[in-house]
Amino acid sequence: MPARTRLLAVLLCPLAAGCVGPAAKAPPELGVAGPVLAPIRHERFFRGERELFGYRPRFWPNTVTFDPDNRPYLRAGDEHQGWKNTVGVVQTLDRRGRWRRLDFTSAIRARFPKWDGTFLRSHFAEERIAFDAAGDAYMVVNGTRSSLHRNLLLHSRDRCRSWHVHELPAGWARLEMPDGHNDLDRPPVLLVHAGWQGGPLRLIAPRKESDGTLTVPKPVRLPDDGNARPLPLHSGAGNATATKRGRTHVVWLSLTPVPGRDGTPQYAATYDHATRAFSKPVLLGFGGTGKPDVHNGPAVALDSKGTLHVVFGAHHDPFHHTRSLEPNTTTAGWTKPVPIGKPQPAARSGSYTYVSLVCDRADTLHVVARYAGDGYRFCLDYLRRKAGRPWEDRGHLLIPFRAYYSCWYHKLTLDRRGRLFLSYLYYGDQYGDEHNAPGDRSGDEVAAYRRKWPAETIELRQGSRTRHGSWKGLRAHDPAILMTDDAGDTWRLALTPDFPAGLLPPHSRAPRAE
Repeated sequence: MPARTRLLAVLLCPLAAGCVGPAAKAPPELGVAGPVLAPIRHERFFRGERELFGYRPRFWPNTVTFDPDNRPYLRAGDEHQGWKNTVGVVQTLDRRGRWRRLDFTSAIRARFPKWDGTFLRSHFAEERIAFDAAGDAYMVVNGTRSSLHRNLLLHSRDRCRSWHVHELPAGWARLEMPDGHNDLDRPPVLLVHAGWQGGPLRLIAPRKESDGTLTVPKPVRLPDDGNARPLPLHSGAGNATATKRGRTHVVWLSLTPVPGRDGTPQYAATYDHATRAFSKPVLLGFGGTGKPDVHNGPAVALDSKGTLHVVFGAHHDPFHHTRSLEPNTTTAGWTKPVPIGKPQPAARSGSYTYVSLVCDRADTLHVVARYAGDGYRFCLDYLRRKAGRPWEDRGHLLIPFRAYYSCWYHKLTLDRRGRLFLSYLYYGDQYGDEHNAPGDRSGDEVAAYRRKWPAETIELRQGSRTRHGSWKGLRAHDPAILMTDDAGDTWRLALTPDFPAGLLPPHSRAPRAE
C-alpha cells in the first residue's frame, strides 16, 4: 500500500469529483505515488480517498459501462443535490483521451418543454448505460419524482450524442446490463416493478426496426404472485434478467411467505421472445432468514455454456449460490443452493447484504457485497468463484473508519476485455453525538460531518435514540471507482489512463468524438 499523505479537503470543480475536460495542464489524479491498492481503510473522521491519497479523478465517478470499442461511458452527478440530480451529462473519452460531456437533457426538454429538469440519482434509480452489439446506447431517466411523473427510456444511435425519448409505464425500471455471456444483438430488456414494497413485475422487450428506430411494446407481466420484487437497485444491483438465444431468464423475490418455510422465497421463469410468453415459475430456494425481506433479492448471470448462475441476496445473512442443470432454461432443475462467503457471525453482528454479480469470459463469477460481520463494521467485500473451483472469500475492499450503519451504493460492471469496475460512494448513519456516554469518542462524528459538509443541515430524527441514532439530512459523498485487470487478484483506484488503455480496435460504426 503506498504511503498515505495528509491533505486538506479537496476543492472540487463544478462536477464535484474533478473537472471533466481537456487533460492538458490538469492536476494529477493522485497526490501519492500510485497505484492505490485495496483494501482501502478510511480514517477518522471522514478521511477517505481524497484526503488520504489526493484522489482527484478528471471524471465524475459513477457506474461505468462500455461500448463495442470498449470506450467508457458514465453519467455525471453532483453530490450536493441529495436524492435528485440536475446534471444531465454522459461522460466519455474522445480520441485524444480527454473527457467530454454529452448532454441528454435537451432531448427530454424537446419532448417535454415544461419539465423541471430533475430526475432521481444513481443510488436511488437506474443510471447505467447499456450498449448493444451495433453500438446503440440505452438508458433510463427516472422522472417519477419530477414534473414528468414517469420513467423514460432514451435510445441513441450515435454513441450518446443525440437521443430519442420513449415513455415507459409507471413504476421503477431497470435495464439488463451487458455481462460476460448475455446476448447483445438486440436492445436490452427492461424489468418494471411497482416499488420497494412489492407488486407485479413486468418485462419490456424493445425491438429495433429495419430503419434503426426503436419500438417499445407493451409490458408482459411475469407469472408472479403480485407481491414480487427484484433485488434492490441502489446497492449491488446485479442483473435480474439474463438474455440468450431468444430467451430472457428472470429472477425475483416474493414478499409472500411459503407456509412452513423460513426466509424469502426466490423464483425464476423464462420468457420466450418469439411467443411473448413465460414459462411457469420455479422456486429456487430461500434467501436470508425470518419473514420475507426486500433486501433478499437474487442476481443472475450466464456462463459460456449457457448455464444460469443465481446468487440469493440476504440482509445480514450468508449468500447462497445455485446453478441450472441445463443451459438456457429455468425449468430443467437446479443444484441445491450452497452458502458462500464467511459463515454467519456471532450474534450482535451483521453479515452480507446487496449482491453484485457478474460472470467474466473465463466463467469466473465475481460478487461484491456489503459485509458487517466484523463487529458491526459495514465493509465492502469481494467473493470469487473460478470455473469448476470452490468459492473464495477475498476479504475486504473498503473499510469504513467506524462501526454502525454504512452503505456504499456499490455497482459492479465488466468491460469487453474482462476488467472489472466497482463504483461506490459512502453513506453513513447512526453517528455518535454529544449525548453519548462519557468517554465515548464517537460523539465527534457528528461534529466532524458538519465541519466537512457545512452546507448540509443534519439533525437527529424525532424519537430516535440519542446514542448512534438515526439522523435526517445525511447524504452520500465522495464517489470513487476501484478496478481490477487481473480477474480480481488485485484492485486499485481507477484513473483516467486506465480507460484508454482498454480500448479495442475502432468499431466500424463508431462516430469520431471531437
